[in-house]
Amino acid sequence: MISKENLDNLITHYQNELSEIYSLLNTLNNPAFQQEYNPGNKDLTEIKDHIKYLLFFLTCFLDILVSLKALFTTELDWERKFHIKNGVVVIYESVKTFNQHQLAIRNYLQTDKENLLQKLNTISTKIRDFKTQFRFDTEIANFRNKAGAHYDKDIEVYMYNLNLMDNPSSVVAIKLFGDLLDQLLVFWSQILDDMYKKIVRNTS
Repeated sequence: MISKENLDNLITHYQNELSEIYSLLNTLNNPAFQQEYNPGNKDLTEIKDHIKYLLFFLTCFLDILVSLKALFTTELDWERKFHIKNGVVVIYESVKTFNQHQLAIRNYLQTDKENLLQKLNTISTKIRDFKTQFRFDTEIANFRNKAGAHYDKDIEVYMYNLNLMDNPSSVVAIKLFGDLLDQLLVFWSQILDDMYKKIVRNTS
C-alpha cells in the first residue's frame, strides 16, 4: 500500500505543477502576449484548450490523492464515507469530461501522431473496462445523483445510497482510477509538448 509520506509528496508535486500550468495559461491569455503572438492564431487557441483539459484532470487527480490519503489513515466512519463520496464523484465527472472531449482529441491526432493515438486508444479501453468492472452507468451514476453530487430530498434514499457505496470495492475503484488519471496526465502532457514543438516550427 502506498504510504502517507508518498501521498504527501505526490500531492505537493502535483499542486505545484497545477500552479505552474495555471500560471502559463494566464500568460497565454495576457493581451500583451496575444498581441505579440497573433491573437487569431489557431495553434495558440488549440494549446490553451488542451491546457484547460490538463488542468481539469490535474485537479481531479489531486482530489483523488487527498481522498486516498484520508481513506488509508482515517478511523472515523463519517470521514471514510465523505472521502469515498468525493472519490466516486471525481470518477464520474472525470469520465464524463473525458468522453466529451474525445472527438476533438482524436481529430487532432489523426495526422502524423499514430503513437499518441495508440496511447489514447489504450487509455480509452482501460476506462471502458473500468466502467464495466465498477458498474459506472448504473451504480456510480445513480450514487452521483442520489448522494454524491446531490443530496436526495428523501434522507432515507440519501443514506441508503451513501451506505451502499461505503465498501472496500469503492476504495479499490478510487485507487485504480487514480492510476488511470496518472496515465491520462502523462498523455495530455505529451500532447502539449507536441503542440509546443509545432508552434516553435511555425514561428522559427
